[in-house]
Amino acid sequence: MRPVGEKSKRLFALLSLPILFLFLFTLQRGMDRGAVRGKSEFLFLPRADLVKRFSFGFDNFLADIYWLRVIQYAAEKRYTRNGLEWMYRSVDLITELDPRFETAYQFGGIVLAFDPDFVDESIEILEKGMRNIPDRWVFPFYIGFNYFFYLRQFDRAAEYLMKASELPGAPAYLPLLATRLLAEARKPETALVFLKGMLEKTQDPTLREKIKDRIRRVQVERDLLFLEEGVKAFRERFGRYPRNLRELVEKRVIRRIPPEPFNGYYYFDEKTKEVKSSTVKERLKLYRPRGK
Repeated sequence: MRPVGEKSKRLFALLSLPILFLFLFTLQRGMDRGAVRGKSEFLFLPRADLVKRFSFGFDNFLADIYWLRVIQYAAEKRYTRNGLEWMYRSVDLITELDPRFETAYQFGGIVLAFDPDFVDESIEILEKGMRNIPDRWVFPFYIGFNYFFYLRQFDRAAEYLMKASELPGAPAYLPLLATRLLAEARKPETALVFLKGMLEKTQDPTLREKIKDRIRRVQVERDLLFLEEGVKAFRERFGRYPRNLRELVEKRVIRRIPPEPFNGYYYFDEKTKEVKSSTVKERLKLYRPRGK
């Protein structure tokens, strides 16, 4: 009877293929219509249970199809709220179809967190990765970064870093970083240690560029804080604001003006009495209370 059973399975698979391709064709047209309408509108995505019902065992293949769509959207310069919601649900669907799709967890966990409104969704994706691939230290590491950088819960951040440090392949510096962030959590230099660690362990070129951009933005924030302290010290010493940042160097308040990471420059706005970057118009908000 066993050979008959094997033949029946093959026959069922062959008969299922037209249905699967029809499903994929309908799915592709729906997603393309969503792309044409623009990222500000709802992007079509079926429910996970529906996809699995019609997958006929081709779960990994369908996961790859959805993954290509995520990569296409990730190449956008600006994300919309609906687009990020679609990305979150897409990554969730992909990892339902292929629970060991490590790159999807990593990519979704990092990119979603770049928008403060999607930090919780980022953590959900990464925690799902921890459950399905429990031996990967990068997932608790990224969660620790989210709690540190975005949610300001430094004790939770240290907790996840310690979890990461106990897993195979974890960098030896993680316990020290956990201690450091509890002592110096509010300093941009601590964020840079996190981000450079993320960059070192990330291979995807799109994701690497996004992490590099975040590193440069943190460097801008670090430099602005440094120059603001210089302006404050200048005013205390001379009883007035400097005419420009060069005067801070001329009066030996600071040794030099740091280079701007985006190939721009820093300047002192005499009208607003603020130090600014010529390229980064909006200051990076390093922290936010959870739920806001």
